[in-house]
Order: sequence, then structure tokens, then C-alpha cells
Amino acid sequence: MADLDGRGNLSRENLVAFCEYFLSTCLDQVRFMEQLLAPASLSDRIQHQVLEEERKGALANGAHKLMRAALEHGAVPRGDVPSIVQASERTGQRVTKSLLDGGYLSSEGHTGELVFVIPPAARDRWFPALYPNLPAVSEP
Repeated sequence: MADLDGRGNLSRENLVAFCEYFLSTCLDQVRFMEQLLAPASLSDRIQHQVLEEERKGALANGAHKLMRAALEHGAVPRGDVPSIVQASERTGQRVTKSLLDGGYLSSEGHTGELVFVIPPAARDRWFPALYPNLPAVSEP
């Protein structure tokens, strides 16, 4: 390089070149994953499937409201469920149980927070570009 630019591999010019390469690779990977995961429409895909499962009777009515809250916050305190689903405590328990049994939520014990989970049976619908050629997972 030059006398003022450091020595060999330690030159500022090489550091700048490496940083540009590294950051462009990071941006490329972020764009790639954004295409695969499509986070802007993830909530809509989840809501559509949960509402469909409600109509079929596989999930309790109001499950879509609890799923939306769990998706937005990551975890929901059990005590908040009745106000989220706008129903009685008993109905809130029924909604919670249906989502836990369906694998949409998880919880440590009967008093733990309800945590958003991606059930294997939903992976191809929620992330269609991520699993384009895999057969659907059969439900247990």
C-alpha cells in the first residue's frame, strides 16, 4: 500500500474493503431471509389459519384473538386471557386449552405464561417459501 497505510494485511484500505464485503453479505442474507419468511404478512397467514381452524371446530372460538396477542407480545400472562378473548374466565380457559393442545402455544405448568409456538403442522402454511417442496406434516 503506502507508508502511511499500515503494514500489509493491517492496512486501512483492506479493512475498509473487508467491512464493505461483510456488510454487503449481511444485507444480502437479511433480504434473502425476508423473502423466505415474509414477516410483513406472517400475522395475516397465522390469523387466516387459526380462523379456519375455529370454523372447523378444531380450535375454540376466540383463539385468533389470543394468537394475535401471543404473536405480538411473544408471551401472554394467563390472567390476561379473558380480557383478550373478551369472554368469561371459563371460556378463556377453553380457548387456552385448545391452543395448547393444538401446539400453537406452550406453557411451563398450569400457571406459566402462554408462549407463541410454531407448530410443525403449520410450518408450510405460515412459511410457504421456506418449505416449498416438503410434504405437509400430518397431525397426531
